[in-house]
Amino acid sequence: MPSASFLNGLEALSASDSTLLVADCGLGLVWKVDVRAAKYEIFIDVPEMKIAANQSEEYGINGIKYLNDFLYFTSTTQELFCRIPVTPSSESSSGYKIGDTEILAMGIFGDDFTVDRDGNAWITQDPLDQLTLVVGDGKHKGEVVTVAGAPDTGVVTGATSCRCGRGERERDVLYVVTNGGLASPVDGVVVGGKVLGFDVRGYLEGLWG
Repeated sequence: MPSASFLNGLEALSASDSTLLVADCGLGLVWKVDVRAAKYEIFIDVPEMKIAANQSEEYGINGIKYLNDFLYFTSTTQELFCRIPVTPSSESSSGYKIGDTEILAMGIFGDDFTVDRDGNAWITQDPLDQLTLVVGDGKHKGEVVTVAGAPDTGVVTGATSCRCGRGERERDVLYVVTNGGLASPVDGVVVGGKVLGFDVRGYLEGLWG
């Protein structure tokens, strides 16, 4: 993809059409890739995906998830967590109708993330060494909670991606991948990467009862 700048997040748009969505951190937009035809085009390009002004880090949009006709994304240097309606439409040349951006949370230097079965977003913040929760529904909807870690603590050093388990017994387990602090080593030392498991259900019950 020679027109791209810094490819990062990746998500399936349509299995039947063999299309993928790819986040471009550098250009601050989302590409649609037709795998079978080996073609790609700009799919979504909105201000919330761009690199923040006066930032040395070249990170705009980062992680993406397509779920229930919404594209969720983190915008790293703008410190935003957002979603955009993306619905199939025969009236659009792209085959999809793109809605307006909705900002779900602010102040999050987000990397990759996942959305659990209750609509809560669990977001990794590398290099801030944090795992963050954005509540998706109920009376606490929109609240932002630090689940684990803080800069220079070594708890989730370089937390970079996460995903809930897929099996019946594991769907309430959040697996977090760390890179050991490559971008911001604790005390200047990069440690080994890890896969950590968090009890999502237990944590939420302990948080609010």
